[in-house]
Order: sequence, then structure tokens, then C-alpha cells
Amino acid sequence: MQPSKDIVTINIGKEGLTESVVEHVKLLLKQHGQIKLKFLKSANFDAGVLENKVIKKIGKTMILQK
Repeated sequence: MQPSKDIVTINIGKEGLTESVVEHVKLLLKQHGQIKLKFLKSANFDAGVLENKVIKKIGKTMILQK
């Protein structure tokens, strides 16, 4: 499935994927089906919690699908 042009994008800051961010990501996935995460260069880049939902990963950007 190709990502749509109007995909929801979330910018992840230096704190990385905190518990509240992960919950928000899961909620947005339920609502939209597909989202994009863009990580700051200095962000904690541990996406193991969401790894099974990643459909595409380029550098510090990931596209997740429900």
C-alpha cells in the first residue's frame, strides 16, 4: 500500500518515543490507518514498540500502518 499524500505526520523530539507518544501513535493509527513518524536527529530512536507496524523506514523517518 502506498502512503497517501495527506498522511498524518508526527515529529518526535529529543525525548524520543515516550509512553504517552506511543499511546498517541496507536490512537492515530486506529483513526487514520497510516501515519508518518519523523525523528529529530538527536532523538532516542528506539522504535521496538512499534516495529511490527513499520511498513517503510528511510533514515529517521518511518511510515506505520495499522
